[in-house]
Amino acid sequence: MSELTKEYFDHVVSALATKDDLASEIAPLKNQISSVETKLDKLSTRTREDETATLKDVVKLKKRVKTLEGEVAKLKLQPTA
Repeated sequence: MSELTKEYFDHVVSALATKDDLASEIAPLKNQISSVETKLDKLSTRTREDETATLKDVVKLKKRVKTLEGEVAKLKLQPTA
């Protein structure tokens, strides 16, 4: 079994990441996360806007169908010539 020497200890310690090393690696990740959050917020807003627009279209179409059904009913009630 090898002895724990100062050289061995120094070698092991030098291979470890420092706080500054980790901070420099974390900063770009934080930026990417922030970017993803921003994109998700925009997508969520756009999705809500799309849903609202779709629901408005559905309401308009229902009104048109109801009007057309009323017109068809009137035509059926008219005597034929």
